Formats: sequence, structure tokens, C-alpha cells
Amino acid sequence: MEVRFAPGRQTPDAAVDGSNRLRVYVVATTGEGTQCALLAAQRLAAGLDARIIILVPHVVSYVVPLESPNEDPTVLIDEYRALAARAGVDASVRLCLCRRPIDVFKTLLSERSTIVLGGHRGRWWPSAAQRMAHELRREGYDIVFVEVGS
Repeated sequence: MEVRFAPGRQTPDAAVDGSNRLRVYVVATTGEGTQCALLAAQRLAAGLDARIIILVPHVVSYVVPLESPNEDPTVLIDEYRALAARAGVDASVRLCLCRRPIDVFKTLLSERSTIVLGGHRGRWWPSAAQRMAHELRREGYDIVFVEVGS
């Protein structure tokens, strides 16, 4: 299990900057799902002096070293920073280079962390966002699943 923070313009989160503020983590899924999750996290964090941190698990192929992915990480960081700004949410962005998304959570978060995840509900089978939420619940995390369009 290996996770690296992408180099670039990332704001340090509370785990890095030593702050004791409550943290609410938003998992980046789709643009629409992430925006819904950001708005829900903002409501959740209101009045609690909580920081909102967008975790962007970026899967890197095993044939490429984690330290040098093929894509420019600053483009993804700026994309999610702009998404948060459009939603009117003050959030830090953490782009995490990993082999499997679950590794990001196991490495960075304690078991009782609050995670907000947005996405569509599958009609017959669970969507990718629902499967991720289910896997995180199984690992012991507190998950708030926000359905797109609700």
C-alpha cells in the first residue's frame, strides 16, 4: 500500500499543518457527484468550525512510478479547486497518487473520519460511487452518501 501526495499547488490540510480543527473529507468522484458532496459537506460543517478537504485519489498504473505520473497533477488540483469555488465552498484539495483508491483512506484517515461522497444511485446494480461508499463503510468509516439530484 503506497500513497504519495502529488507535487504542486496543494494547500496543507489539518493532518499536515497541525491544526486541531474538525475535518470533513469529500471524496472526488464525478464533477456532479463531487459538487453535491461539497454542498452537503458545507451544510455538515456549518457552525462546527470544520475544514473541508477534498481527497482526489488518482490511480497511477503499476508501470509508472508514483512519483512521476503521466498527467500534470496541477491541472487536476486546479480543476477541483475551481469546482469548489463554483459551489461557493472553501475547501483544501489533496491529490493523492495511489495504486488503489482505498489505499488513500487507509493511509490518511482514522477509522472514525467523516467522509462525504456523492454520486448517482444505480438502478439495478450499485454505481461506482455506491460501491466505494460500501467499501469505506466496511472499513469502518462514517460515510454520508449524497445522491446526485436529491
